[in-house]
Amino acid sequence: AYGFPELGTNYKLDIATKKHIANPGCHASGMIACIEPLVKAGLVPADYPFTITSLTGYSGGGKKLIGQYESSPKDYFLYAPRQYGLGQEHKHLPEVQHVCGLSEAPIFMPIVDDYYSGMEVTVGIHSRLCHKPVCIDKVQQTLEYFYKDSTIVTVAPFTENSNSGMLNANQLSNTDSMKIYVTGNDERIMVHTIFDNLGKGAS
Repeated sequence: AYGFPELGTNYKLDIATKKHIANPGCHASGMIACIEPLVKAGLVPADYPFTITSLTGYSGGGKKLIGQYESSPKDYFLYAPRQYGLGQEHKHLPEVQHVCGLSEAPIFMPIVDDYYSGMEVTVGIHSRLCHKPVCIDKVQQTLEYFYKDSTIVTVAPFTENSNSGMLNANQLSNTDSMKIYVTGNDERIMVHTIFDNLGKGAS
């Protein structure tokens, strides 16, 4: 069973009845939360060429990386964001492809930065590349409906998205919640998930 009950009743049933439960990856949790509802609803095709960015706190790298970031003195390059997974073989890509039924793995750009915990995953969608007309309102409505019964995964209203013009990757640190934001416009839509890589992300 795959341990992401918010994806549907069949996932909840599997978790309740199966002996072995797979723990979703941290980056994978954010990607799947965005993509699976849209593919399942037919808004975005399974062969869509996704490009995804994920910003994470350094705690997701385990004891070794935590030690590097919390050492004193600290190397100067650790004060700036660092992209990794440059060979496009990140371990979470097969997981995302399998769970979402994608025909091709996304281009994935994970970035670690100088803060302890919190993650923001951003999935970009060009509406012109979808097989049928897609607008930002439809994406918002689809995600709201998909997660309407969830207390863990929630979808922010448009009004909340525009309050400050910024999203904060660490806003849900020390929680097991996940919040989804839809931003952009009808031509270029972005879906963001914000959560704690040590909470809902369980890195």
